[in-house]
Amino acid sequence: MNPIHRSDRFYDYVKHLTTLSTGSIVIIATFVDKFSKNSSYRFLLTISFAALTISLLCSMVSMLYTLSYQPYTNDNRNSIWEYKVVRISFMGTISSLVIGLVSLSIFADINF
Repeated sequence: MNPIHRSDRFYDYVKHLTTLSTGSIVIIATFVDKFSKNSSYRFLLTISFAALTISLLCSMVSMLYTLSYQPYTNDNRNSIWEYKVVRISFMGTISSLVIGLVSLSIFADINF
């Protein structure tokens, strides 16, 4: 696979993860007032909101560095730290998205 094509596919993948995080944050913010104040395990909403926000921020960092990343250039302008930033932010995106969605699912399962 062409390295530029791979970079484009990675960017599109992270863009979809950004959409999932943003949509989940909007849904939580929209319906948070509908949940009763005495709901069980209400802290799970806070955890979910925080984790999804972290996922959104990590994906933005990953997208930013992916745009500036020039794969396999002859002058090797890419440094090792840029590659590590993309990897770490991508792993942060995935892990915090999973944490956010799981905590939201547990809250919904307990209270509904």
